[in-house]
Amino acid sequence: MLTPVLRRFFPFLNWPRPNRQTLGRDCWAGITVGLVLIPQALAYATLAGMPAHTGLYAALLPSVVGVLWGSSALLAVGPVALTSLLVYGALSPIAQPGSPQWVALAIWLALYAGIMQFLLGAFRGGRIASLVSTPVMVGFINAAAVIIIFSQLPALLGMELSPGGSAGIMERLRNAAAIPIVPVFGCTAIALLLALRRFLPRLPGILIVTIGSIAVSTMVGYSSAGGNVVGDVPSGLPPLAIPPAISLDSHRHLLPAALIIALISFTEAMSSCRVLARKTNEQWDENQELLGQGLAKVTAAFSGTFAVSGSFSRSALNLYSGAVSAWSTLFAAATVLAFLLFLTEYLFHLPKSVLAAIIIVPVLTLLDLNAFRQLFAAKASDGVIAVVTFLVTLLALPHLYWGVVAGVCLSVAAHFYRKCRSR
Repeated sequence: MLTPVLRRFFPFLNWPRPNRQTLGRDCWAGITVGLVLIPQALAYATLAGMPAHTGLYAALLPSVVGVLWGSSALLAVGPVALTSLLVYGALSPIAQPGSPQWVALAIWLALYAGIMQFLLGAFRGGRIASLVSTPVMVGFINAAAVIIIFSQLPALLGMELSPGGSAGIMERLRNAAAIPIVPVFGCTAIALLLALRRFLPRLPGILIVTIGSIAVSTMVGYSSAGGNVVGDVPSGLPPLAIPPAISLDSHRHLLPAALIIALISFTEAMSSCRVLARKTNEQWDENQELLGQGLAKVTAAFSGTFAVSGSFSRSALNLYSGAVSAWSTLFAAATVLAFLLFLTEYLFHLPKSVLAAIIIVPVLTLLDLNAFRQLFAAKASDGVIAVVTFLVTLLALPHLYWGVVAGVCLSVAAHFYRKCRSR
């Protein structure tokens, strides 16, 4: 008989014993999610300003730790667009994307955010995530979606500049026109992803487009024609190590951003947990999930990668593919592991414009301008909070956390105002 302490700190000991039928369903679902996760992980690493291969590191051990110590069996933990954007926004004022300093800062950012989430879970502070109210999330997510889409247009259309370069929009467009193969690949990838999602939703569109683009890129000489490709991806396990040293000023800069990442990423994960619970009648615990999410981020830090979170799209795919237990996540991680060990060489010719498309298409679903209208219809103050959060997030770029801060402050002020008026 497991004691309450063991149940709380080792929740995977409560997992039901699998049988051949459930393992078969979990294996199929896990492989499906893992194959989709591989190109997504590469894409979200580039969104976070990290080397592409660190996305695969974020998809491996952190996902296993997240499901072992979390409370939602089907929640897929790993790199996600929103958290990756927050990482980029936090670090872009103080480092060059992809540089060793950037990587070191991203590792510490994951560590701090993970420790904050773990402590909140350990002291049963899950309710604090409610500070990030629905209007704040609506405003922030819509602003983040706009920022993500526009940030990927240079890579999608071939308007990228070399580090430290500068050019006007017309010069960028001329550069893109000079290498037409880049926008052709990028726009074709978007069209195919949208078509597959609309007409053949059961097929893994991201995987199909990734494999197809690698094959076509190799045949037509995409890189020789001037297109940017992923290039060499190191094979093997992530090098587990203590986070590298950074300056005291850098530590101070990271703390506010880490708090925002901890709150936003957990709020995003909670939304996924609630949806999964409604569909599966699964019981989950927000404090236990905080422990799992926190430990996943700490594991990401020691794996040399960036902060992770719960993914709504991959969790939905996990459920859609027939997963019945947390074993599906272990099979997904095994798929990523096999790829890291034996198949990374096949990623060399993957066009970066296709990675941009892989980021843009899922993010389009985050854009929900109708949500603003619904908030205004239900309560005008909520609509105002959402709009202010949206605008401040855009105007404060790259310091995205100010949008959340503004929204939270307005929410608290509105709450106290209503309390005073009701007396």
